[in-house]
Amino acid sequence: MAGWSGPLHPIYIKEDANVLLSNDLLSRMVATEYPEWLNDLSLTGWHVQQATTAKGAEKVYLQSQKIESLLLLAIPRGENRYGFIAFENFVDRHEWIKEEIDILRIASDALTNTLIREELLKQVQNSLEETESLYSASHQLALASTTQEMLSAIIQGVHSTTINRGILILFDYNSTNQIERMYVEANYYSGVGTPPPPVQTEYLASLYSPIFITNNPVFYDNIAESEVDKNLQEILSRQNIHSMAILPLWSGSHQSGVLMLISVVKHRFLEQELRSLPPLADQMATAIENQRLFESTQEALAETELLYKISSGIAESTNIQELIELVGENALPEGAEALHLFLNTFGQEENASGYIQIGSYTSDHHYLAGDSFLPEEWLTSLELRKGEPIVFQVTKNHALAEDFKKFCAAKSFESMAITANGFRG
Repeated sequence: MAGWSGPLHPIYIKEDANVLLSNDLLSRMVATEYPEWLNDLSLTGWHVQQATTAKGAEKVYLQSQKIESLLLLAIPRGENRYGFIAFENFVDRHEWIKEEIDILRIASDALTNTLIREELLKQVQNSLEETESLYSASHQLALASTTQEMLSAIIQGVHSTTINRGILILFDYNSTNQIERMYVEANYYSGVGTPPPPVQTEYLASLYSPIFITNNPVFYDNIAESEVDKNLQEILSRQNIHSMAILPLWSGSHQSGVLMLISVVKHRFLEQELRSLPPLADQMATAIENQRLFESTQEALAETELLYKISSGIAESTNIQELIELVGENALPEGAEALHLFLNTFGQEENASGYIQIGSYTSDHHYLAGDSFLPEEWLTSLELRKGEPIVFQVTKNHALAEDFKKFCAAKSFESMAITANGFRG
């Protein structure tokens, strides 16, 4: 059955016609209440109906509108879509002859062409506006230097009044390429309805992976009627999420995260949004990957520069104090309070086997001469290996020798990182 659609276009009524204008015919045609009329319009393009020969629902309608005779001419509006022109006679019965119908059909064809041109012009205008909006969003995305600016560029390009939240969620992978963390990297809030979670908020991977891990964008017009797991539906409902778009961020074969666009009301995603959002998400994924690559390159360069600076300084050091200060000033980890240098006494017959403190460097930039000795047996439980740091909390490491624990307590050592270099055993 062909589709019949509005809106109602301008109507002409003779000045001396005493009739009440009604849109009832349009609504009834859309509801396909008159199958005989619809069938003729679909097959032949026209239908004539006299009140005296009408039956059923058609007769009831003509009598209610006091129509004596009716001519309907179809107006094609695209594939399987039609409109129509209705010529209604309220005074007396009019016998429509073929010549009249042919002339009016010529006029209706001209009107059809005009309507088609109007619709094509509107489509072209909408396409141009969509292209301009997409270009603007893409341009702003290319200029963005932070993930927050990237998210804002996409939201501005959507031009939606119902989307109140945007959440950029990134993934952290472990050494086996399994997601171990999902966290909020950036967010957007329109100021209406429920706000988004703060940056660094974590999503439970085991719960959200079924909707976050996807090869293609997924648009949920109505979460309650979707295939999302019922438990997750309830969780989303408590977050006041009724409609949402899940846009995966893929770079090559690696999914770095997802972009969520959320509506607090039921929102049917438009064709324009379905076309525009995926390429913008792809561009964002590439931008994020480039940003991460740039940051890792900068970190590698900074680390290389630091190592070069330290190694050059070590080569130029003339005494232990200079050496310890050089390492302390450039390599003391954030949060660490002191660096201590111990040298082993292995092979020195006059000394017991162990480690003697040469000097220390504190976080307030002070050098202290060493005065402590660590017997070898205190550290045997740590299984030190050359170049492999061991990090532990003194009070929680039950394998430590009791004398070593007492030594740490006296020095107020709570957490330690030990790196061994050139020792026996």
